[in-house]
Amino acid sequence: MVHDLLLFHFPLNRITILLIAVLLDLIFGDPRSFHPIVALGKFILFLERKLLKGGSKKVKGLFVLAVVCLTTALTVFSITYAAFLLHPAAGNIISAVLLYFVLCNRSLYKHGIAVYQKLETGDIGEARKAVQNMVSRQTENMGSQDIIRAAVESIAENTSDGMTAPLFYYLLGGIPLAAVYKAVNTLDSMLGYKNEKYCAFGYYSARADDVLNYIPARFAAWTSAWLSFTVGGRFGASMRAVKQYAHRHQSPNSGYPEAAYAGALGLRLGGMSQHFGQKRFSAYIGQRKKAFASSDIPKALRLYMANTAVCVFIIIIVFAGIYFLLP
Repeated sequence: MVHDLLLFHFPLNRITILLIAVLLDLIFGDPRSFHPIVALGKFILFLERKLLKGGSKKVKGLFVLAVVCLTTALTVFSITYAAFLLHPAAGNIISAVLLYFVLCNRSLYKHGIAVYQKLETGDIGEARKAVQNMVSRQTENMGSQDIIRAAVESIAENTSDGMTAPLFYYLLGGIPLAAVYKAVNTLDSMLGYKNEKYCAFGYYSARADDVLNYIPARFAAWTSAWLSFTVGGRFGASMRAVKQYAHRHQSPNSGYPEAAYAGALGLRLGGMSQHFGQKRFSAYIGQRKKAFASSDIPKALRLYMANTAVCVFIIIIVFAGIYFLLP
């Protein structure tokens, strides 16, 4: 009994949990009243206020990384374990809700479509506000081409960060490992800036995020290229873009899904953007076969959702195979 609980009734329960979580995400998106990631962010800010000043910032940053990851793993494991002790059905539901908090498919789709709709009506001002929900760069001076590029880049990057990686770690280690990945990703988004304040303090958080995204980013590039036909692209063109341009991105991982999307859509991503009042140039990704069009946003979202479906299908196949192979 205890062995089953530790495995969370692996593997059939893992399939049930996954399907419920994906369904919750598709129906509700990110909850507005309460989100554990918001609570996690407040915890990270608390640690930052206590530790950022004085001493070795790198060592303190490593301590923050360790504390956040251990706290997340222990909390999630305790909740799911207690739920399964109460009843298997309760365990499945609670686990599914926790996995649902890790995913962001519906919210990304909602933000992307909002940008597309504002562009279609010619309301550039509202489109700038809408794309602000998808990117960290400044949007107030963006033209339509910049808005579309920002949206497509965000969708491409989230193919790895927001979907492939959480599902990959769910496959490897269940809800606790998926939650730890999300915690590291949150740490990187809050502390991983290459500026005077965070360069040392967020060093280990940024490196941990790079390590954890290494396999998912490359897998996302391959599946995006394979699924490029859903947006009128070709596998060969998408993979050539990955081989030629992915390594040029300042991130060791983000360039892979971005290059795959660029090749699939016939776009050139990258270029100038503004962050915290400073202009920043990111290397060009892909060959420009056409100008950006508002229709590129729903196409990118279609490719994103196709990736989600494939990843979910692969996980189901893996767990079903394990089930039938178990004695």
